Amino acid sequence: MALKLKDYEYLFDTDETRKKRELGDTRPGMIRWQRTRTTRAGDYIYVDSYPIWDNASTTKAKRQATEAHKEAQRKINNRRRSEHLEKILHTNFREDDFVITLTYPAGQDPKSDEELEKDVNNFLRRVATRRKKKDMAETGNKYIWVGEKINRKYGLTYHAHMVINSGGLSRHEIEEIWRKKHGGITNCDGLQIAGEGLTGLSKYLVKASGIMSTDQDKVGSRWYHRSMNLKEPTITVADKKISRRKAQEIKSDVSGNGKEIFEKLYKGYQFLECRAYESEFINGVYIRAKLRRIEQPKGKTRQ
Repeated sequence: MALKLKDYEYLFDTDETRKKRELGDTRPGMIRWQRTRTTRAGDYIYVDSYPIWDNASTTKAKRQATEAHKEAQRKINNRRRSEHLEKILHTNFREDDFVITLTYPAGQDPKSDEELEKDVNNFLRRVATRRKKKDMAETGNKYIWVGEKINRKYGLTYHAHMVINSGGLSRHEIEEIWRKKHGGITNCDGLQIAGEGLTGLSKYLVKASGIMSTDQDKVGSRWYHRSMNLKEPTITVADKKISRRKAQEIKSDVSGNGKEIFEKLYKGYQFLECRAYESEFINGVYIRAKLRRIEQPKGKTRQ
């Protein structure tokens, strides 16, 4: 029985607020091997390493875990949405691109979600026209945006949060294109991609979209809007890239053994963070790690 990646999050104790337990070695499950999934998104690598069991153990454990973690599923789904968005952003955008908040003057908000979407689409068409006038049409619009609505005492207010490529336009030009038509306050800033990257921005966009308050179990679906020309992260899967023994070594010392093992496996990348989880239902270790490409000295090119 093949498990999806989200099943491992339900199966393993990924809620760090729960009391840590001494699980011992009495849990069922014959581990066949350790599978490692590597996601490359721009300058970042995300690693999920998890055990593969015999079919009987997998079926039973999944049933138990799904029932036990029903209350935690929404939290897990929201985290997965945020991480999915983060990977898309890192794959397609750089520090010379922009993050924008588009607002309306008081009393001039749209009357519906559809009206907001129409306004944003018209704005994107005007941005594309401006690129064409500056002979930059070949760059095209690359964007992701979410709408946010807030129920205030005087009624609903709308605004949009967007990440968009610069494509040769300045932040002031992009702000002017929105304000000339709609007014309001428009904040356009350069993306800040450092350290952990766009984790904070991704979480904010998920929260702003309102998807967190729903039971929708879809990650990367239509809760946000995106241009058709965005690239997907590159995913590879390898069995035994991380052995069962190495998985245990990482669990025993994440910052020491984990750093050494991951930086050896992914040369040219700097270890950022790692979490190793155990399950109360089945044997094995589920590992999640994140690395960033080491900046090349000037004059050298990436391999």
